[in-house]
Amino acid sequence: MAEPNPADEVTLIFHADTADAVRVNLGRVARRLAETVPVARGYGPSRVWRFCPLRGRNVRPDAPHFALKRVGTNPITGRPPLTREFDFLSRLSSAYFPRPVGHGLLENGDYVIVSEWVEGRVLARDSVAIVGGMLEDHVYQRFCIDLMTILARLQAAGIVHSDIWEPNIIVRRDRPVLVDFGCAREPGEPPVSPQLHQPDDTLAIAQVIKRLDALRDILLLEHQTRVHVGQERPQT
Repeated sequence: MAEPNPADEVTLIFHADTADAVRVNLGRVARRLAETVPVARGYGPSRVWRFCPLRGRNVRPDAPHFALKRVGTNPITGRPPLTREFDFLSRLSSAYFPRPVGHGLLENGDYVIVSEWVEGRVLARDSVAIVGGMLEDHVYQRFCIDLMTILARLQAAGIVHSDIWEPNIIVRRDRPVLVDFGCAREPGEPPVSPQLHQPDDTLAIAQVIKRLDALRDILLLEHQTRVHVGQERPQT
């Protein structure tokens, strides 16, 4: 009798381009999670874990990492959001968004989404360093154009993200990646939670760029001041 495939022991459904080896390893991770065994390092309050599926004890330095998100229930209906977040990610095949890998219900009733782990710096946490490294006009302008491209791709895919702000923007190789589609919805649908402030995506992107512009102006002025003071320093 063939050994049971761990991926079959939970109801994970994988994206079409997910490799078989990844499916098996993620199935093991999900099964262990269902058994309440810690399987990965916690990441913030949003119940997202970063992990690398293992084969035995060997981990290649270039092995891909994945993000596993345990999705809570809808604050209004009390029901899990089922496949919506995964479906939204599946519409967006672009480096501006995490690549979806798999999703499903676990044996303990938890619903999980597995996606690409986006390695980079969170804009909310490292905004000074990030913007400070983009003081050259063409680099900063390209970053702002990328933000507008994210908005255009969302609109073209018929998705309202509803939660665009600096904590949900990760900067990878100087390019923004928008994460966390937990509040996303179809155009015309009511917000996931009316109690939360969820601005229009266009307004949200405009607000992000406005705050980045203000920060960049301050950093440019600070840089120019240092140069001016250095020029005035008497020679010894």
